[in-house]
Amino acid sequence: VAAATESRAPLVLWAFPERRTGRALRLNSLCGLNLASFRLRREGREFGWLYADPMAPEAVERLDTAMRFARTTPDREMEPVAAGGSLPPWRVGIIGGAPDGFEPCQVDEDDAPGARFDRVPIDELFAVADSQNELDVVLRWEDWADRVVGLEELDAPAVERSIRLELALDAISGEHGWDGAAVRCWPECFDEYGCAACGAMGSLTATGTPTCCEADALGAATGILLSSIAGVPGFVADLVHVDAVDDTAALWHCGTAPPTMADDRAGIRAIDHPYRHRPLLREFALRPGPVTFARLSRSGHRLRLVVGAGEILDRPRPFAGTSGVVRFPEPADRVLETVIEEGLEHLLGVVHGDVVDALERFA
Repeated sequence: VAAATESRAPLVLWAFPERRTGRALRLNSLCGLNLASFRLRREGREFGWLYADPMAPEAVERLDTAMRFARTTPDREMEPVAAGGSLPPWRVGIIGGAPDGFEPCQVDEDDAPGARFDRVPIDELFAVADSQNELDVVLRWEDWADRVVGLEELDAPAVERSIRLELALDAISGEHGWDGAAVRCWPECFDEYGCAACGAMGSLTATGTPTCCEADALGAATGILLSSIAGVPGFVADLVHVDAVDDTAALWHCGTAPPTMADDRAGIRAIDHPYRHRPLLREFALRPGPVTFARLSRSGHRLRLVVGAGEILDRPRPFAGTSGVVRFPEPADRVLETVIEEGLEHLLGVVHGDVVDALERFA
């Protein structure tokens, strides 16, 4: 983005696919393309883009097409468009702020008229976590042990810290009466408190307070909308892989999905974070069946509701964490084209069931 701001030279963004190994994402390159496209579209900066293996036979031709687009398409100014309505008076807590470079997660009241955003410093979350009653920690630990496998294999002091974060999120959200919450999960939870917040956020979502990572407040608001309409909790996920030949896409996030979305046949495992190597996360494949996608989006300088349908397939978990393979009614590569061309946020809400019509009525 800085390079695009300083230079008017033609710009092409190139993301590399990676194999669905069931292990950690090595590149997460598609998410990087998604993040950059959001920012550049909002600034009116035109660019070419491609999502292709550099060794693929068609890569050179696709790169040439992207470069021609970048050379011949003029920049255009993107002016803010006044919102035509307002959201319900949801109260969303924001703990910490969005990580650097994650502009899609930033929000202010003008972005979502009607909703209320309460801001709490991340240090307050840690202080409340430290103050939790020892018996409550033990009881919550036992609850985890009853519902997942592998908990005993993880670092016990770090597991305790993660459980304390879960109890603290419960306490703070209850005290403030939040309908949803957004947490700055990294880097501070890992580097300063020594654990992951992913499992804690999934627990809060499962018990009725949709909670989103990366301090993504509109992601949390999307979760409130989806759970209210569908009657079951959902979560927000990255679109991390598209296979045009197989006509499928992979949805993923570290471990924030509520356990109610799990494919029970494969079970739920307690794991360390795939990158930061700290507990406590739930790892599972998403349950097969129809799903609805949504995103309260501020792409294009206006509040919009993105709505889509799909089906989680009965496939192995594509990547470590909470993930699944989805097929859309439209070709998967066209869905990706919409995401990038519209400059949509990198986190999309997903919930089991078909509530597209209800979401359109809400919009």
